[in-house]
Amino acid sequence: MVYIHRQAACFYVLLQLFHPS
Repeated sequence: MVYIHRQAACFYVLLQLFHPS
């Protein structure tokens, strides 16, 4: 389930790039 965590981490980074605070 480690790969899922890494996948989520990458997705979160993409969200930050598209929707910066």
